[in-house]
Amino acid sequence: MPDKRELEFHYATFKTQPYKDESISSARALKNIIQKLSDSSIPSNKKILDRFKKRKGPEKRRLVHISSSFTDKGIRCYGRIALIKNKAPLFWGGKDVVEEIDNPKNREFIEVTNYLINFHSGGDATVMVEWNSSGARMSDILWYLRSIGKEYHIAKYMNYTQHFDVEFDDLEKSIKNIFDLSLKVKSSKKSKLRGTWLGRLVSLEEKTGYRDIRMKFYYEREKNKDGGFIKNIIGMDTVSHMFSWLKEKNSNLDHLDDLKISYLDLDDREVKDFSFLSNKQTSEIEVPLFDGKRYKRQDLKDAMKNEFNFYLKTGNTNRLES
Repeated sequence: MPDKRELEFHYATFKTQPYKDESISSARALKNIIQKLSDSSIPSNKKILDRFKKRKGPEKRRLVHISSSFTDKGIRCYGRIALIKNKAPLFWGGKDVVEEIDNPKNREFIEVTNYLINFHSGGDATVMVEWNSSGARMSDILWYLRSIGKEYHIAKYMNYTQHFDVEFDDLEKSIKNIFDLSLKVKSSKKSKLRGTWLGRLVSLEEKTGYRDIRMKFYYEREKNKDGGFIKNIIGMDTVSHMFSWLKEKNSNLDHLDDLKISYLDLDDREVKDFSFLSNKQTSEIEVPLFDGKRYKRQDLKDAMKNEFNFYLKTGNTNRLES
């Protein structure tokens, strides 16, 4: 029976534009949105939002904010947001639906994602979000809070900037030549990719009928008479379009299950491999289990707090030894 659970967290900066009062800071506007979710005037069933509501077909992605608690004189907020599984009971509804969802007997019907927010005075908020492959993602949480902000005229716009180990601008500037590019597109995200540098791959998938798109591009590794590699002009053009797309919106990376490149840096010494999905600033923590399955919420909060403090102070993260 396991005695600990390993959890992974990523980081981002959330920028929130107030609805009217421009004197309110970005962090204050975000705090107002979260506090609104605790307002008893909002019916519980109104807190369930379907991100796929406007899509055709039966697919749903229902999200619900379960709880939030402020600490450190309102500077920090611990929260939980759940993704409701499609097998959840159809009779869930009414004024106590959130309480019903959070009932331990119904945990099999939801996937909970934990987060921690630091509200910087006068600036944007830094967010620490659990990585849950089966639950709500960073982009889901942003969409949910943005929807609440718009619905109740608290914020007119929200976006986020993912924190990376290597920033895209720095990486792009360091690439002298490209040799390999491999990717896998999520089948559920293909509609988002039309009109982008991946649009032709989506068309190929639709023509062939394959569910997933997995592609790998191999570029020539020809050398000139001086022994150096000849620059792959077409490959570098593709990489340029890729970086423009990635920098346009942080959530674009969420459309992919894999994205890797092999490239030659400016030093012209060695070919390097780089995985974009492994580039996110990542913390790994352990939380003790009291029955082999569950952890105490306070133990999780303490572990998250310690790691978040370390990250904000040093800019570094801790990883568990494999």
